[in-house]
Amino acid sequence: MGRSEFLFFPFREKGRWCSLKFFSLFLLLCLCGCKRETTLGDEELSDPEYLFAVQQIREGNEDGALLSFLHVIARKESTANSHLHVGRIYLDRQNDPIYAIYHFREYLLRAKNSKEAVVVKQLIDTAKKKFIRSLPGHHCELNAHVELMEVARRLREENIALKHRLRGFEERCKLLESRLEGEFPAVATGKHFEGERQIRHAVRVGDTLSKISQKYYGTPAQWKKIFEANQDAIPFPHALTVGQELIIP
Repeated sequence: MGRSEFLFFPFREKGRWCSLKFFSLFLLLCLCGCKRETTLGDEELSDPEYLFAVQQIREGNEDGALLSFLHVIARKESTANSHLHVGRIYLDRQNDPIYAIYHFREYLLRAKNSKEAVVVKQLIDTAKKKFIRSLPGHHCELNAHVELMEVARRLREENIALKHRLRGFEERCKLLESRLEGEFPAVATGKHFEGERQIRHAVRVGDTLSKISQKYYGTPAQWKKIFEANQDAIPFPHALTVGQELIIP
C-alpha cells in the first residue's frame, strides 16, 4: 500500500461507515413509520367503543352507533374507519349529505391509499348529488313551484273576476231597490195603506204565533207584531182557534 493510499484509507473506511449508519437509520425510520401506521389502525379497530358502535349498527341502532363513533373520533387521531362509518350514517340514515361529505374527506386524509378510497370518492359524489337535489332550484321542485305559481295566478284572476261580478250585482240591487221605492213605496217600506189588500193566514192545527212568524218573516221573533195586529180577534197570544184568519202585517 502506497503512502497516499495509507493516508486516505481511514477516510474511505469512515465514509463507508457513515453511509452504513445513514442507511440503517433510514431503514429504521421506515420500519417505525410502518409499525406506527399499523398500530394506529389496530388501536381503532380494537377500541372497545369502536367495537360497541359496530355492534350497534348490526342491531339497527344507528343513533347510538353515531354517538359512539363520534366519541372515538374525539379521543383518537387515527380514526379513518370511524369517519367512514359516520359518513355512511349521515348519508343513508340522517339524510345530511354535508356532514357525510366532511367525514368522507376526513377518511381520505387518513387512508387515501386504502382499497376503500375509490368507493369513498364515489360516496362523496353521491352525497353532492343528493345535496343538489335538496336545493329549491332542483328541476323537479322547480317544476312543482312553477305549477303552484300558475295555480295561484289563476285563482287570483278568478277572485278578481268574482269581485267585479259581485260589485255589478250590488249595483243592480241598489238600482232595483231605488226603482221599487219609486213604483211601489208601500212594498219597499213595509207599510200597508187603507184599502190595500192584506196578507191573511188561516190558523191550522199546531200553529202558534212563533211558527206563523217564522213562516212569513223567517224568524219567530216577530210573533208580537202579529199579536198586536190581531188583538181584536185573540185576547192573548195562545188563544188561537183552528180556522181563524189572522192578519199578517
